[in-house]
This record gives sequence, structure tokens and C-alpha cells, in this order.
Amino acid sequence: MLVTACAICKNEEKNIPQWLKNTADFDYRVVVDTGSTDGSVRLLHDAGVVVVEKAFEPFRFDDARNTALELVPANTNWCIWPDFDEYYADGWRNEILRLVGEDPSVTRITYRTFQNMDGEMPEGAESGTLMESKIHKYGLYRWEKPVHEYLSYVGDAEEVVAHADTIKRYHLHVPSEKRKKLYFEIAKTAIEKNPDDEYTTWFLLKDYYTFGDLEKSAEYAKKYLERTKGNTDFRAIAHNIVKENETAHMQKELSPQAVQSFIMHLSRQRELNAGIELARLYLKKFPNDFLIANELAGMLYQRKDFKEALAVAEVLARTAPHDDGVSFNLAKCYHIVGRPDDARKLLEQLYNKDKNNRDYALDYALYLSGEGKFDEAENILRALRPDDRTRFNLGWYEMRKGNFKEGFALRDFGRTEHLWGSEHLVKMPAEKRYKNGVPLHGKTMLLMGEGGMGDEMIFARFAHIPKERGAKKVIVGCLPQLVSIFKRSLKGVDEVLPLSEAKERAYDFYIPMMNAPSLLSLENPVVDFPYLSSDTERHARWKETLDCIADGKPKIGIRWAGNPQFEHEQFRTVEPKHFMELSRYGQLFSLQRDWGADWLPHNHGVYDLQHDLTDWDETLAAIANLDMVVSSCTSIVHAAGALGIPVCVIVPIASYFPWAVPGNKSDWYPSVTVFRQEKPRSWEEPFQKLHDFLKGYKF
Repeated sequence: MLVTACAICKNEEKNIPQWLKNTADFDYRVVVDTGSTDGSVRLLHDAGVVVVEKAFEPFRFDDARNTALELVPANTNWCIWPDFDEYYADGWRNEILRLVGEDPSVTRITYRTFQNMDGEMPEGAESGTLMESKIHKYGLYRWEKPVHEYLSYVGDAEEVVAHADTIKRYHLHVPSEKRKKLYFEIAKTAIEKNPDDEYTTWFLLKDYYTFGDLEKSAEYAKKYLERTKGNTDFRAIAHNIVKENETAHMQKELSPQAVQSFIMHLSRQRELNAGIELARLYLKKFPNDFLIANELAGMLYQRKDFKEALAVAEVLARTAPHDDGVSFNLAKCYHIVGRPDDARKLLEQLYNKDKNNRDYALDYALYLSGEGKFDEAENILRALRPDDRTRFNLGWYEMRKGNFKEGFALRDFGRTEHLWGSEHLVKMPAEKRYKNGVPLHGKTMLLMGEGGMGDEMIFARFAHIPKERGAKKVIVGCLPQLVSIFKRSLKGVDEVLPLSEAKERAYDFYIPMMNAPSLLSLENPVVDFPYLSSDTERHARWKETLDCIADGKPKIGIRWAGNPQFEHEQFRTVEPKHFMELSRYGQLFSLQRDWGADWLPHNHGVYDLQHDLTDWDETLAAIANLDMVVSSCTSIVHAAGALGIPVCVIVPIASYFPWAVPGNKSDWYPSVTVFRQEKPRSWEEPFQKLHDFLKGYKF
């Protein structure tokens, strides 16, 4: 599969070095420069990028992008459009291959985009999550519209769009009035040549309104209404803008319901930023409008802009101080931004007001657990009606007591409410789901991976059990990135395939991996270690490299942050400064990748491996040559633990289930030592204990 990176450029000199690094794994790179006056063209040429310089008069984004399409080599299979202020995280190629393998007719792929609204992507607090679709088969799409351009399908067969949850695009979004005005001027020029274009008309009425020209906004609103039909949200807002202009009394004439409806429409259309912008504009005139503020708070929370969501929620609370829903959302904001006392006060009030409200009880119990008040939290849950979500949460408390079997039996109830992150499994035939005690002799068992990378590594340990109980054949379906590792490592397994392929094999029974302890009636997680292994050739290469860098000092791998999309990542992410102090014990190697890697400070004697850890095979080979790994609760811990490498894991008070049992050891990995918070939101104590541990450690 050959993939071309396509882009348009103008005065991007400061962004080009990073863009070149981010696109190094593409087969081809083509760029149309639309008039740079800095060193952009020279930098691109020197790097071997195909560059064409072309001025467009008048400038249109679709013309520029379509010119880039003309530069794409004819043997290209797929095109991807990384702008100069963004990049695609590792793994995009494998995911495209997986999707196309599942359905060769796929023509375009949607995925998530993470936007940082403050201008600094490395901070790790992405403030936005949007859907995007700038990955498409070559020759089947053209760009349309002069501004706010979009891909239009021009193929003969039916367009087929697939979603890839593991493809991630990171966009460094820097708000710019200059850019807004540029888009505005392009739209004004375009409408002169095509006055009947309703798409551009809509953006002009919105831009005029944003820039405070109500009269011109109303003019284009009228034109939009003339050219469209039906009862749409867009038409509703256009109607109200016309009314506002006619009366000059927005308070009386503009319907808050219409604005809210429009914001919801923008949300459904993945125009989250536009919806937020419009809501903010309205709230400048009506700061106490409950309905609009509530919608804005929800949009901000979706975008993970928690601080601003909190600010809006506080306005809502003043507007509707007795609204329980507002108080509940405010409490969630307080909790997530680190204001525990404020969160506790509201959650306690809500819970005491209605102890049978499941949402209040669950969130209050979650808060209490985060504070280390486990018994109180468990009692709250046990007082609830025993529905499936409650049982699922109680499973963690059983595992904390060391009741492995009972805990997983309760956690299995989460399957009914999709709490495992494995919604795809609901499409599997119910009659083939394995049940406790059913004989396996002569049968084929399919073990289905689920969750994230770390989850699949944890539960892969049970893959050998079906064969030991008589199964004729065992198939493992997993994430594509782990296929070669599992194929090399797992005992008692006949085939390892990407999950999409594994599901198509003939089988008698299947087991979702995270259900294995319960469905196989296991008493504990103990297996023979190590149960994963590194590639021999890569292992030897990494040994030579790391030994040379360490020069006789102990080799210590560090990682401080995991998946930014995990709901509670902020509670397990550790400030990197704590890890820098570990340099006194040996040579530090950073295992941090992607969004958190740029947190790495300079001049701390830490060797950064992020650009060499190109896949999980490389990562395992590197880890296997370390003397120790010190990490927050990330997939790196599970990889190292499964390899049998000594690991020190730093965890919050309410930790992931392998570390739930009190003490510093875990039944899940004999080589792992646990260092947990003693005080909420404080990492001082676990690191002090870590230092005490390392002072006496024999590397």
C-alpha cells in the first residue's frame, strides 16, 4: 500500500521541520506552495518533497488542494492531508490496512482529531476532540468550495466510509483573527462569482454576524432563506437574524430555542468549535440564559476544555441554584479540574437528597474512592438497587480485597452496558459465547482481544488455558500492532490474527478476553512468567545500542503519561519532574511517545527513544534490554511485566484493578512493585518511597 501526504503551504518555515519529521513514514509527499516569501520552498525541496509553486487569483482553497492532487503519483493507493500544524499519530498505516482488509470497498476513513486551543500541543491537555475525514482513496475525490472546503466523492460506485477509532490526528489550533478575516474575504470574493451558492452564503451570514455587521448578516440570511427549503436548524437561525435586524430588539425576537437547536446541529455535524463560538456570542448579550449556557457547557466538556466548562457551569449554578442537574455537572467539573472540596460538597448534597439516584451515588462513590475512603464508597454502592452498572463497580472493591473470582464475576455485568469498551462484541452470535463448564474437547476456541494495548497484554496470559482443557484449536484475535508479538510469544495458540480477520475464521466458541477469568472459572491471575518475548534480531540490536549509551550504568526506562483519551488520565499522569530525579540511580531512557513526549525537559541526561520506538516489536525489544522500568499506570508497565522485567509502577489512590489490592505487590506481575499515592493528587509520598527502595536496590 502506497500512501501520499498532500498539503498546501504559505510561509510555513517555522512548522516545516516538524512536519517533515511527522511525515517521514509516508511513501510520497507533495506540496503546492501558494506564494511563500520565507524559506518554506527551499526547506521542502531540500527534504525531497515534490513542490509546485503556484499563485491563485482569486485564491480558493479547493483550487489549491486539487492542484496538489494532480501531483500525486499514479501508483498511490491512499491520500492523507496533514497540514503543517498537525500530525497523524503512529499506527495509521496499519489501521488503514485493517479496515481495507475488512472491506476492500472502503473509499474514505473518518477518525478523531485532537485540537489544542492554546497553541501548545505538548501540554497534554487537548481541549478538543472532533471527527475528521481527510484520508481517502486516490482518484475518487475532489475538493469543493473556496473556503471551508470539503472532499466530494466523484467515483462511479457507491461511496463507502469507515471509522477508525485508533487513527488520531493532532492539530495545533491557534485562534487567529487574521485567519478568520482571510476566510471571510475569500468567501466574499467567491460569492461574487457564484451568488447562488447556498454553502458560501451560509458562512457569509455567520461571519458577518460574528464581525458585528448585523445588516449584512441579515442580507445574506434572506438570500439563504430564498435558496433553501424545509424546516432546518440553519434556516431557523437565518430567520432569527432577519428578525433581529428588522426589530433591533434581539431579546424579544431571537429565539433561544433556535440558537440551541443550531448548536446541537453543529455538534451532530462535528462543527464543535462553530457551535461554541455561536453560543459564546449569544451569551455576551444574555449571560444568564440557562438553556444556551447549558448547551455551551456540554459542548466544552465534550471538547475536554474542562476549565472553561467549569466557568460556564458556575454561571449556570448561579442562574439555577436549585437545579440538581446543573449541580451534578458542576460537581463533575470540580472533580476533574482538581477542586475536591467543592466536588465533595455538591456530590454529598445530591446523594443525601436522593440516595436512590444511581448517577449521584456512583459519582459520589467514585469521588470517595479517589480520596481513599473505600469502605464508605462500597457501602454506598451496596445500598443501591443491584443493577448491572452497580455490580460492575462493586467488582473492583471485591478485587481490592483479593477476591479475584468474585470480582470478575461482578465485572462481567458491565458487558450489558458496554462498560468494557468492547461494543463490537454485541454483534457476535450469542449462541457461540462460551459458558462455564462446557466441554472443549475437539472444539475450536476464538479468544477476542478488547480494550486497549495494555488490556490485551494483560489478558493474553490466559490464551493457553483452552488448549490445556482439551480444545483442538485456539485462535487469538487482537489489535494489529500486537499480532507479531502474540504469534511469537503465546503458548497453546494455533493462530494469531487481527481481530477483524479472526472473527471470519470457523470456530465453535468465543471468549472476550476480559471475560476469560469468569468464563473459564479461574481462581487467580497467576501464570508462568515471562509470557511475552521480544524479537531476537531486534533484541540484539537494542542491547548494543542501550549498552553503548548507558556506558556501564543501570538502564532505567521511564514513562509518565498514558492515553490522553482515557477518561481519568489526568489522575494517573505524573509530573515528569519526579522522574528526572531518578537519574542518580542510572541512565534514564524516555519511553514516552506521542502527545506526552515533548514534556521531556532538556539537560537532564535523559535519552529520548520516542522516534526509535516505531512499533510495539521495537518497544518490547528495547524494554527487554532495560534493567528496570519506572512508569505511571500505562501499557508500558504491562509490556515490561509480561517480559519479566523489574517494574516500579506509580499509581493513584484508586488504581487500575491489577494494583487494587493493598500493599506494594501484585498477583498479576511478580516483577512489579507498586508505589501508590497516600494523599489525593500528591505524588511526593510514592516517589519518596521509590527513592528509599532504589537506594538499596541491586541492579
